Amino acid sequence: MKTSDGNNTIKHDLILLAMFILIAAILVFIINRTDEIKGDYVFITLDNSEYARIPLNKDTVLSIDSDKGKNTVVVSDKEVYVESADCPDQICVDHAHIMYEGETIVCLPHRLIIKIVSEEGSETDAISQ
Repeated sequence: MKTSDGNNTIKHDLILLAMFILIAAILVFIINRTDEIKGDYVFITLDNSEYARIPLNKDTVLSIDSDKGKNTVVVSDKEVYVESADCPDQICVDHAHIMYEGETIVCLPHRLIIKIVSEEGSETDAISQ
């Protein structure tokens, strides 16, 4: 009979431990998500010069042609992504959609930088001065 009680105690301890781990994981997820600030604009630079500043709440398809190549940038549902590019590596196209302040998509072959900025608390950098 002691064996049965011992097994029940271990089983209850494991269940309790699993619940604590689950609660901790949920809290870490919530804390990390609340630190992110939704952006207000997408700021696009080409060859270190401002190319465009587009509000995230305005759905837009922007075709960017330069002597280095062509990219199609899409703003949709307050998210930004590169729909297509004629660069060889396609890293910018494969990048996840961005929407939070400070997130960027970079196309190095075309010298294109796409960055999310917000009106509140955004840092002024050398490009936006």
